[in-house]
Amino acid sequence: GERQSYKRFEDLRRDNDNFRKYYMAQKIVSDSEFPELMESMRSVLPTNFRITGSRQQAIDIREQIVNEFVPFIKETSVDGAEIEPPHPLEWYPNNFGWQFMIPRVALKKSKELSKFHSFLVTETEVGNISRQEAVSMVPPLFLDVQPSHYVLDMCAAPGSKTAQLIEALHSDVEAGRTPEGLVIANDADYKRACMLVHQMNRLNSPNIIVTNHSGERFPNIYRQDAEGKRAGRDIVQFDRILCDVPCSGDGTTRKNVRVWEKWRPDDAHALNPIQSKILQRAAYLLKTGGRMVYSTCSLNPIENEAVVAHVLDHFEGALRLVDVSDHLPALKRRPGLATWKVMTRDGALHDDYESIPVDDAGNGRRKFMEKLFPLSPDRMQGLHIERCMRIYSHMQNTGGFFVAVLEKVAPISVDERRKAAAEEAAAAAIEAGCAEGAANPAPKRLADQAEPSDAGAAEPGSDAADAKRPKIASGEERSERAE
Repeated sequence: GERQSYKRFEDLRRDNDNFRKYYMAQKIVSDSEFPELMESMRSVLPTNFRITGSRQQAIDIREQIVNEFVPFIKETSVDGAEIEPPHPLEWYPNNFGWQFMIPRVALKKSKELSKFHSFLVTETEVGNISRQEAVSMVPPLFLDVQPSHYVLDMCAAPGSKTAQLIEALHSDVEAGRTPEGLVIANDADYKRACMLVHQMNRLNSPNIIVTNHSGERFPNIYRQDAEGKRAGRDIVQFDRILCDVPCSGDGTTRKNVRVWEKWRPDDAHALNPIQSKILQRAAYLLKTGGRMVYSTCSLNPIENEAVVAHVLDHFEGALRLVDVSDHLPALKRRPGLATWKVMTRDGALHDDYESIPVDDAGNGRRKFMEKLFPLSPDRMQGLHIERCMRIYSHMQNTGGFFVAVLEKVAPISVDERRKAAAEEAAAAAIEAGCAEGAANPAPKRLADQAEPSDAGAAEPGSDAADAKRPKIASGEERSERAE
């Protein structure tokens, strides 16, 4: 075909008539606020970064920024204009997330700021700093990862969120010790999975596994017995799962300017079934009582609330949305949408599935399209869809993002139900045995009534006492055996 003419970055059009029409109709913000949202989505993102590494190392880096670079930049001017120094993101814990109002390209080119730019590049290469968009830091913070957790990142590349999960896994572990949990970082694309391996090498953690599977078809992992054989149907389930799914990315217009010209309403229609399958697969892989986060960098309710609502409805109460309104209180957010419209290829907006016209040949409605629309008002209200979070670019100078935190409250698969029933039966038998023992206490034997003899008793902390204590392999010993 004919080669397209090259356009400079400054000349690219930052608008789209269908985009404007579609999102005004969705009422994602008020009519008076919409121009402010659009204006912010046209502007260039500031530089954002996150301090990583061990806790003491992260504190040292933070203090270096505060004591050395902030005062230096305060005294620096570019083209005669004063520069606002970097400042911590008010919602990120421990002041480890930072924002610098100068865009990345300008920071790279500025001679006056070359020292700070070199610092960021060097620390990024050794893994002490992660150059990461501010809202991209949000989803892992809502997972509440603990050192003992098994964590799955279903769509992990390029790996910045995975790094946060690994840091959380190591956060409350003594120096030199290895946490009991692990993180599996998965990506469907082979090249991106290889890039994940490269990124994870910077973290120097033995608790990371990288896999290459389609998220919606992520395989079962079976536990092995002492001889290395599969232990029946004992499937490994995860305490925490992150589903940062592939999306249209229309919340990233501040860094991906070409989204404006490429945006089409039916992009989300094609993505919705894939996103739903990934979230459904995650639900099967999650432990009962576990937590997962579904997130996109899209503003489109078809990729967000529609996916969450229909998956919740599909599992009939086994999943619920978690109210996290008291978590990260300084993070500005809006509630999820309970109603939205679907735009067809002709630009028409529809409130429900039945309103889409059908021609004489029966075309016009596709089977999957029904799941693009909201459920009935009563069902939507029962799901508490308002617990989803929408983050807009004009609220805290970020990109656009969607986050939903879900908890699994009941088993889903046949294997899970069978295992839960067996555990309940075992617990009931133990309780019945205890009750019977309490009702009919056994008479004391003469040996029990005698004074205990000290002969042969081991002093606490002695070698003899240690010999009687069951051996438990340390984290390092377990990792050595695994190798």
